[in-house]
Amino acid sequence: MVTGCAIPGTPDARGPQMAILPAGIPCPQSDTGLTERFLDYITPGSPASGAPQPNAATSNPASHKTDPISLGFATGPPNADLYLSMAQMSDRAGNTGHARNMYGRTLSVDSSHREALLGLARLEDREGNLDVAIQIYRQAAAAHPRDAKLMNDLALCHARQGKLHLAAQVLENAIHVDPKKQLYRNNIAKVLLEMNYMDQAAAHLSAVHPPAVVQYNLGVLLHQRGRSGEAARFLTAAAQMDPQLGQAQTLFAQIDSRAAQAPSQMATSNEHGSGLMGGAVYPSTSATGRGYQAVPAQMAQAPVGTSPVALPMVR
Repeated sequence: MVTGCAIPGTPDARGPQMAILPAGIPCPQSDTGLTERFLDYITPGSPASGAPQPNAATSNPASHKTDPISLGFATGPPNADLYLSMAQMSDRAGNTGHARNMYGRTLSVDSSHREALLGLARLEDREGNLDVAIQIYRQAAAAHPRDAKLMNDLALCHARQGKLHLAAQVLENAIHVDPKKQLYRNNIAKVLLEMNYMDQAAAHLSAVHPPAVVQYNLGVLLHQRGRSGEAARFLTAAAQMDPQLGQAQTLFAQIDSRAAQAPSQMATSNEHGSGLMGGAVYPSTSATGRGYQAVPAQMAQAPVGTSPVALPMVR
């Protein structure tokens, strides 16, 4: 409810010279100084409002902190990590073009960004652009010369091109950095066996596996090469060394009954679930393992957005 007094010089329904002021404001005797009096009343610390009130901005500096969810909060320009997260989301969703663009944006901010280089190289590898992938892998390896995972991935890409000697050299470097990693030893054993260097392959496997597992892994590799007669001898030796090694007995039974699985069913895309104990190897591209193609069948069948077959999973 509004109460007040008549103010000269202002119109009102009750008369041509009447107006209403809120209760508590002294009624002026004339219109002189009316604006000043009103501003004094509504301004903190003014004589009309009573005792001076403290300034909230100076008495509580925390009140000036910017609210992080306010529209005025400055997040700064996009950075490499933001672009990388967008690239990885697009990659997993199968949006290859956008993922490639976002990886490129990441590298435009930080040209040596490890995850961006690795993600882009794997994308090109998976798409069958092996020459482009190798160029990016090499750029990543130059920026991170002690990164064994990058060396391993580069070597596998060389192997898929059929450049086995070069693949073996790069894998030797990865093993020098991380000599206990079973995955790298298995991969170089596969490369060496493809070149018919059986003794060297066995030596690498022996460095990280017990004897029965060495025999089993050699049997798997030979079986993937279509050399099932030789594979059966290694599998028999493995079962004799370790009767609990059921995988050796199962694979031997498959070979013996001429119901062996195709190589594409033996390899998987992670470090722990391949036919070879201790990690996957790069895939063969035919039933005999001879010959190479730009995109191995296993890679073409892999879900879009995943890393290439036989490489460590992105996730």
